[in-house]
Amino acid sequence: MPPPQEEYTVNHLVRFPSNRDAVELAASVFLPGNDLGRQSADNVGRDAASSSSSSDSSPPSSSCQGVVMVHAHPKFGGAPDMMLGIAADMASHGFCVVNLALRGSGESAGGTSWKGDCGEVADVVTACDYCKEVLQCELVHLMGYSFGATVCGGAIDKRDFIATYVAIAYPLGHWFSRGLFG
Repeated sequence: MPPPQEEYTVNHLVRFPSNRDAVELAASVFLPGNDLGRQSADNVGRDAASSSSSSDSSPPSSSCQGVVMVHAHPKFGGAPDMMLGIAADMASHGFCVVNLALRGSGESAGGTSWKGDCGEVADVVTACDYCKEVLQCELVHLMGYSFGATVCGGAIDKRDFIATYVAIAYPLGHWFSRGLFG
């Protein structure tokens, strides 16, 4: 991992529709501060078509990499805010970060399911597509905490540009998850 640059920008107002059912998803997007060819954090909320044709963005560097972060289960108090510190650290190390608010949490619309079968996996894939198309990341890495780890696990084979997967506190296998997750 590159040394920290201590510079990044963040836009907590990013919105995009889910690929599955057009539910509006919210995310905080962290961009490394030293990436002069990258769009400013104020511009990342625009749709992919207008962003890619924008004159204020230049082609990405070959090392451009993104991270999609997914929080714990909303029904147990999980929220995107719990990932903000890690997102800021990743951005300070040169990664573009999409800190996704799962449906039914944060500012995202819709409702979450108990098992992740109401579109949560598709929402992670949508965030990955956002990294690729709007932020112009060559590779995207998934990082999920608890329920977010299980949801990310369902998305790892959905796009060929998803490079790695980090599961933090993966819940399956614990006695309390067996009845809940089947």
